[in-house]
Amino acid sequence: MRERRDARPPGGQGRVRTRCVERESNVPHRDLRPAIDARPDRSCVRAARARRFLGAWLLARFNWSAILTLLSLAIFTCFLASMIGGSAVAVYSLPLTGLFMSVIYPTLNSKGISCFHKSEHGTIAGVILFFTCAGAALGPLAMGALSDAFGHARFGFILATAYSAVLCAGLAVNWIFNPARNQLSDRDAGDYAAARSGG
Repeated sequence: MRERRDARPPGGQGRVRTRCVERESNVPHRDLRPAIDARPDRSCVRAARARRFLGAWLLARFNWSAILTLLSLAIFTCFLASMIGGSAVAVYSLPLTGLFMSVIYPTLNSKGISCFHKSEHGTIAGVILFFTCAGAALGPLAMGALSDAFGHARFGFILATAYSAVLCAGLAVNWIFNPARNQLSDRDAGDYAAARSGG
């Protein structure tokens, strides 16, 4: 579509009229409608539900820090397998990491927020979200830059594997030393004891 504006003589009193003129095209108008179905695929919806139930089931029965450590180890294994096995393995192992990540992120988010007073939850959630967005933007950028620098995408996945190793090591340290134990216990007793007792 293009816009045509009617000319008005200098000093004239006529109004400037604007009308749209169709651009010449051999394509019928009905064929210009988008052919992409925006509805979510049912298999994706089922997978998302399965991840939620898996996370809830695991966290209700086992220590959360141990679960996160084991899941991060699974993520590291998937990245390592894709790096060693190439695209034939990566096509299966990389999508599988989403199953484990879907449990790790909301749990870390919840525990991080719970370390602070309820009045500060909004602020802490914003800080966590900021660094989440920063990591989501800068991590792939660094992978792409490394791949371009060395001429192969494999080097970007080596960096991603290193990221997952750091995540696994950090969660293992958290599991062993549990540095937030006292803070979580204090906040749980101070903020939610009254709610549990019905007060």
